[in-house]
Amino acid sequence: NAEINKNYALCDTYPDILVLPSSFDISRLQRVADFRSRNRIPVLSWYSRETYATITRSSQPLTGLANRTCEDDIELLRKIADANVNQGFKLVILDARPKVNAMANMANGGGYEDYPNCELEFHNIQNIHVMRE
Repeated sequence: NAEINKNYALCDTYPDILVLPSSFDISRLQRVADFRSRNRIPVLSWYSRETYATITRSSQPLTGLANRTCEDDIELLRKIADANVNQGFKLVILDARPKVNAMANMANGGGYEDYPNCELEFHNIQNIHVMRE
């Protein structure tokens, strides 16, 4: 996966080297990027050598009011879940925003995940402008 984001070709806010499940077909990655805000695909951000727990980060999916889906995005999240040593558990998606903000973002083309085998939790953290106050 070392060449995926060389010279920031896929995402200009991610590093050159991205860690993804080896079982995911890389030819599908551009479609995942196109479906995510600012092309911020789900990538490994943290890994525990003791428990094998991981944190994977991404931006919001671009579901919009039509509640669009992307099979490639769903498949990548499935492969991320399958790569976990504790297979059989749901992938927990932590959305830092309040749910009402995520729903409002749908009017501007954004949205949130509603995928099989995933559990979605909203954490009610306001946007940066509110946090600065």
